[in-house]
Formats: sequence, C-alpha cells, structure tokens
Amino acid sequence: SVEMIRAQEEYSGVRAMFDARLGTIRERLQVDIGFGDALWPHAEEMAYPVALGDPSPLIRVYSPETVIAEKLEAIVSLGIRNSRIKDFFDIDYLARSGRFDRAVLVEAVCRTFTRRGTPIPPEPPIGLTPEFWSQPGREAQIRAFARRARLETTPESAEELGQRVAEFAIPILKAASEAP
Repeated sequence: SVEMIRAQEEYSGVRAMFDARLGTIRERLQVDIGFGDALWPHAEEMAYPVALGDPSPLIRVYSPETVIAEKLEAIVSLGIRNSRIKDFFDIDYLARSGRFDRAVLVEAVCRTFTRRGTPIPPEPPIGLTPEFWSQPGREAQIRAFARRARLETTPESAEELGQRVAEFAIPILKAASEAP
C-alpha cells in the first residue's frame, strides 16, 4: 500500500508498505520517501542488506547528522505533547553508534531549525528533561514501541532512555544555539 504522509505540511512524502517473502518467512517492510525538504549534508548511498548473498541494492538515505537534526527539531517543536518515542530510540542508537561528525551535526541542527522556523533553545527543551519522562504513560509508550519494533534490548526505564538522549543532545543543541 502507498499513502501520503505529512500531506498538510510544507514537506510531504509517501509511505510505501509491502510484504516481503522468502519461502514461508514474511516480513512487513516500510519505506518513507520525502519530497521538497532541503538536505544538509547531502544524502548518502547505502547498501541495503539482503539475504542469501544476493547483490545489495544501493539506496540513497539521509546522513546520520540529518536524521538526528530532524528528530531534535521535532523534540523541541512538539514539546510535552511529543509522542514520537521512536525518535528517542533512533537518537540513542545513532549516538551510541558514533556514525556522525559532531561539527557536521551542529551545522545540520542549525540549518534544520532555521529551515523549519524553530528557534534553537539555549536551555534544555522539555523533551530532554526528567519532567517529560516522568509523565504518566511514558513507560507504557517505551514498552509498546519496543514490542512493536521487536527490540532485543530496551532501556531499564523511560528515565534511563531520556537521560541518555539528553546527555548526548543537550551539548549539541547548546553548541548550535551559540553558533554564529
């Protein structure tokens, strides 16, 4: 199936969902394709993982810096009403992977926030504070996402995930807020 995503926003796209099969194994795949958003740094080519030694197709993907910058902008702009728990898991994963350049990330944050008209906060935004993570229902959101995503390991608590993301993101936001 294919559906429009963010149709009412400046940067729209499509989400394609389809079933992949290999013998009796069935896996649901999702591909999101965005239109109109300016990327910085440029998109990267990635070899898509395959089974059985087949050649890997090359696909164009956002750089880790762009992914983190866009997710941080969502955390700031959505504030306390943010229910995009996947963004926190993604930032945590990318932060621990070390697959990014800090200076490029700070620049990506500056450009993303500017492009979307979101001020870069000089102080930690609510989504990176214990207040956000102690809200009723956050633990349930963490467990539900981990179950849906079939994660092998999950944080001990919502506060643990929030603390790890905050320890990574707050210095990045501070550097971006002080950038010329």
